[in-house]
Amino acid sequence: MPTLNQLAKRGRKRKPRKVRVTALRRSYNAKDRKYVETTAPQKRGVVTLVKTMTPRKPNSALRKVARVRLSNRAEVTAYIQGEGHNLAEHGIVLIRGGRVKDLAGVKYHIVRGKYDLAGVEGRKTSRSKYGAKVGGGGAARVVTGTPTNRMMKDGKKTTAENLFYAAMEKLGENPLTTFEKALQNVGPKQEIKARRVGGASYQIPMEVRGDRRVSLSIRWLIEAARKRSNSEFRTFADKLAAEFKDASNNAGEAVKKRDTVQRMADANKAFSHFRF
Repeated sequence: MPTLNQLAKRGRKRKPRKVRVTALRRSYNAKDRKYVETTAPQKRGVVTLVKTMTPRKPNSALRKVARVRLSNRAEVTAYIQGEGHNLAEHGIVLIRGGRVKDLAGVKYHIVRGKYDLAGVEGRKTSRSKYGAKVGGGGAARVVTGTPTNRMMKDGKKTTAENLFYAAMEKLGENPLTTFEKALQNVGPKQEIKARRVGGASYQIPMEVRGDRRVSLSIRWLIEAARKRSNSEFRTFADKLAAEFKDASNNAGEAVKKRDTVQRMADANKAFSHFRF
């Protein structure tokens, strides 16, 4: 402790607060090709390596970590919290700040339940922290205007609404639950988009936003219903109801379309880093 004479002579110096999460403090402007000083709570990145690390003494259990190349071209080591994970190389993840006390150099955490990293299964407490859902979650409730607008031809909206309501009546006791489950099953998690890099065109996998996922689900369900045989189904309402039932059971042409899009995205995962 300083004496009164020392305090009067030199005074106290305020200790500056050191920022540990430096990778979240800047962004890369691809248009101007320069770094910009910004502050972000999270950043998205591509996994380049998944491995384990040994902690400091007295702890001894192996810790799961991943090397992540962020959207601002910085590469950091982030901790994967929770029991078990499905993360692999070229996966898209979201990181946040937060050091691990017994791991040297690990100053970031990967957010569970976001993008390619699934939440912890069977988690009962602190579910939001580990990305766990209550009862597996559910699809967003979609107003009937969206599917009827997709079905409508030549401006005949009343006809489209009558067909949609007739299909919902044929689904049984819980038509809305069946319809939501069908949307959830058909909705793709990733799709590919062409991007030109260095004179060559690459098919780059991109995550699908929530509203676009619902829009693609409705479009694929209606297209699959139109392709059904006229000899087997008398009306379009019958075709639509059959497609909703199959999709809710993870079957049908719409689900095959989702699997095809996902396979193409998985086949081009090596080009994920070109998206930033």
